[in-house]
Amino acid sequence: IEGVYGIITKSVICDYSGESDLEWEWTNCKYISSSAKDFEIELAAPVTGTYYMHMTSWNDDRDATEGAGYFVGSRTTYNTITIDGSDLSDWDDDEDVDTDNSDTFYITWDSSNLYFAWSGSTFSSGGDLFIYLDIDGSSTGTSTSKSWGGTHSFGDAKMNYAFGAEDGNYYKLFDGGNSWNEMTCAGLSAHIGYDSVQNTEIKIPVSCIGSPSQLAVIAFAQNEGNQGVWQAFPDENPHSGSGSETFTHWYNFGTDFGSQSISPDSASYSQSIPEFSTLMMPVVSVLAIVGLNYRRKKL
Repeated sequence: IEGVYGIITKSVICDYSGESDLEWEWTNCKYISSSAKDFEIELAAPVTGTYYMHMTSWNDDRDATEGAGYFVGSRTTYNTITIDGSDLSDWDDDEDVDTDNSDTFYITWDSSNLYFAWSGSTFSSGGDLFIYLDIDGSSTGTSTSKSWGGTHSFGDAKMNYAFGAEDGNYYKLFDGGNSWNEMTCAGLSAHIGYDSVQNTEIKIPVSCIGSPSQLAVIAFAQNEGNQGVWQAFPDENPHSGSGSETFTHWYNFGTDFGSQSISPDSASYSQSIPEFSTLMMPVVSVLAIVGLNYRRKKL
């Protein structure tokens, strides 16, 4: 990475070709994306492997390795998951997007499928599992969940699809644009966690959800006999265990969804659901300007 006064002018990733630790020589360099703000630098490169970053000052007055050298594991998508519920060993470290108490929620994808996992709970007798998907930035869909012992609200978010599971014998994909009716989805696969193996894994072909170019996710578990939510992800969402909830947070991957070299557990993806007034503000501003210009023309 090269730059002037904190502004990056060039960033590349290269193969190290030095013959010893003291020879800083590089070959086969490729341009990559990077950004700098305050004391942080972030890189994004569509390559796999583990890399060493050696930081120096912008003007070479200081060349120190203490606290400045880091091994950075590659970001993981695409990752193809085997749906078996065995030990979740094929999930990478940066795909566990949230942990609350004994429950951990995972998200990843490859070019053809969207994958989820939930470890730490049984759904054979301990509750029902739901994963809701927004595929277009809340421009379509519904803000109320499927009725399952009662309904929940997504606030100003609108969800397009939902995966629901009672146990290993019943799991379905539902269409929010069709009154949450069941969908036929070739390739839908799931292993639902039970008492002795509390690992749930799910595969949803992206073709079943419109092959979206963006994605936001809310997941929760509720009681068998009523709508009481006892766990939710992101874990900022309410889960009081009784009554209807209004969910306030989601994992919003935006247009990063479907891309390679993404870390799904990046904190930037766990977000508050925007308020409707915030989403509408640019539109209101445009309408106000158009109205003002029309009045001036008339006068």
